[in-house]
Amino acid sequence: MEKEALHIALGIDTEGKKEILGFWINSSDLSNSWELIINDLKERGIKEVLLFIADGPSGIREKIKKYYPTADFQSCIIHAERNLLSKVRAGDKDIIGREMKRIFDASSEEEARKRFNEFKETWNNRYPKAIYNMETRLDLLLTYYKYPEPIRKVIRSTNVIERLNKEIRRRIKIIDSLPGEELARKIIYLRIIEKNDKFSGRTILGFNICKDDIIRTFDMRYSWPLHKNVGSM
Repeated sequence: MEKEALHIALGIDTEGKKEILGFWINSSDLSNSWELIINDLKERGIKEVLLFIADGPSGIREKIKKYYPTADFQSCIIHAERNLLSKVRAGDKDIIGREMKRIFDASSEEEARKRFNEFKETWNNRYPKAIYNMETRLDLLLTYYKYPEPIRKVIRSTNVIERLNKEIRRRIKIIDSLPGEELARKIIYLRIIEKNDKFSGRTILGFNICKDDIIRTFDMRYSWPLHKNVGSM
């Protein structure tokens, strides 16, 4: 089977429950693919979103803004760390990795920016391009600080989707030499059904502590009545 890109959309509703909203297999132009996916979500009823989290592919934020102009965007910190570490010498990887984690584990956005400036001062002479690339995306990397502290670790990366992708790759690897996209689709679909069954009984870490704050944020952004109980992060 010819290699194609698998895109997965996962949402968190206002009860703090995760749900995989869909998957798309596409080998065409990525920018166009993102727009088709985002438009598809909108047409299927995802109308009010507080936050999108993605790994930062080119053009995705602009596509999101076109359909969801009031939504925030969080660039995945894990992908940012990997990208920067891929540009540094092997001997510097461990210490740089620890210092980056200090930035993203700061107790406030102000402290995170302070730690980034210290990080930049230490490493800019050695890795100016890598530091510059991170600095230009810093606002998008720190969006999660706009949200309550108990859920920040959940909403600052695409780890859940990354783990699901790995599981799916393992499952389809055994049929990789066999023809037929439909077989791959069936395997992906069945795995997603299994995952959604598990998600339906769980609330994301920290959500119950700050649920009222999340509902108020929806109310302010979309003029909700406070009892309304639909939506997605």
